[in-house]
Order: sequence, then C-alpha cells, then structure tokens
Amino acid sequence: MNPFIYFLNYYFEQASENTKQQNQENFEREFQLLLSDFNKINHHFVNDLKGEIERTKSVLAGLLGIYYPNSLWSSWMRVGDSKTWFPPFLPFLSRNP
Repeated sequence: MNPFIYFLNYYFEQASENTKQQNQENFEREFQLLLSDFNKINHHFVNDLKGEIERTKSVLAGLLGIYYPNSLWSSWMRVGDSKTWFPPFLPFLSRNP
C-alpha cells in the first residue's frame, strides 16, 4: 500500500474489516478531533492551515474511498480521474504504487 494512503488509513482509523458506515464515522470523528486540536492553537498560520484542511476534507475522504456528494473531490471526479488534477502528487496518491 502507498505510504501516504497507509498513513491516512491509520490516522483516520480505517480498516477493511469495518463497514463503510463505520469507516465514515471513524473518519468524521478523527477529522473533528483534528480540527479541535487546531482550535487550541491561536496563530494566524494555524488558522489558515485549518481552513485548508476543512476545504480539502472531501479530498482526504475520497482518497480513503469515502465520498460526499457535491464536494470538491466529487467535482474533480466528474471532470476526470485524479490523474488530471494531481500530476505532481501521483506517486504519493496512487493506491497501487
């Protein structure tokens, strides 16, 4: 498994033996905990970073097989596959490196 995807699976507590619902609930819980950690730090850089993490939530979820309708990830997937949008990151994002 790609190391980046492996990290995301570990961080967001994703497991192949879980149901899709369980994985989505785990993702949501861990994502909210991540945001609450950002809230504990009062610095403009952290606030900017938190905004980007919130904006790209669906991208992180999409890399884990969790899809949200009308999201940034779904709009990218309507245009084409991720290879259209992530050329420099393909080695890191590919599920089959």
